[in-house]
Amino acid sequence: MQLAQQYWSAEEGGHGPIVLATGVWLLVRSRHAVRAVAQPGNPFLSFLALGASLLGYVFAHMTGMLGPQSLCVYVALLAIFYYHAGWRAVRLLWFPLVYFLFMLPQPETLILPLTHALKLGLSTAAVSVLGAFGYAVGHGGVVLYVDQYELLVASACSGMNSLIGLGSIGVFYAYLRYDGDWRAAAPLLLAIVPIALIANFVRVLLLLLVTHYFGIRIAYTYVHDMAGIIMFTIAVTLLLCTDRLISWRRERRT
Repeated sequence: MQLAQQYWSAEEGGHGPIVLATGVWLLVRSRHAVRAVAQPGNPFLSFLALGASLLGYVFAHMTGMLGPQSLCVYVALLAIFYYHAGWRAVRLLWFPLVYFLFMLPQPETLILPLTHALKLGLSTAAVSVLGAFGYAVGHGGVVLYVDQYELLVASACSGMNSLIGLGSIGVFYAYLRYDGDWRAAAPLLLAIVPIALIANFVRVLLLLLVTHYFGIRIAYTYVHDMAGIIMFTIAVTLLLCTDRLISWRRERRT
């Protein structure tokens, strides 16, 4: 409930419910295979992991850190599952168990520096492209200037959020598309990063152009919210087109 209220309801965590639903579907799909290999795990390791995760949860709850709280609860659930089903079942379900981590908040010590760097890069690139076409644009850090208006490139526009969201969907798609063959899926997975950055670049360009032609009120009132949907649509379309291109080249070589 805390994840849904504090993280999934924000733009950076909007992919959380999708990860939860698709991850549960993967577990349900594998239930018969899990029953076939399930054996009780080591009680000592199970209770050691359970006790450590619960102590970690108490500390994280006292400090109000949602990310560590969520991770500790997840480790506790894994310990209970291992106690009942054993190591072979955990190995069988390794992908959905790792995939669930996408729905948890990412560590800020890692995300914030990357987000700032991406915001600066997007600002510079957008100003360079529009300036080459004669638009009166400029930037100071992550603040963009177009005509008499100024726009702040927020964290949501940096590309980090879409990189995590598209990464989770792309990994899920690649797992199903290539039936767990990660060598075959590697080119598609490597394309996720540039696709997410291109989609966010288009988003920033769209906001700048709308601000130039229609004013900042229209850009922030109507286009800003729609830009997120447009960006996601562009990213998923590019991902599918990239997959088709990879498949076509493989078939041609064969």
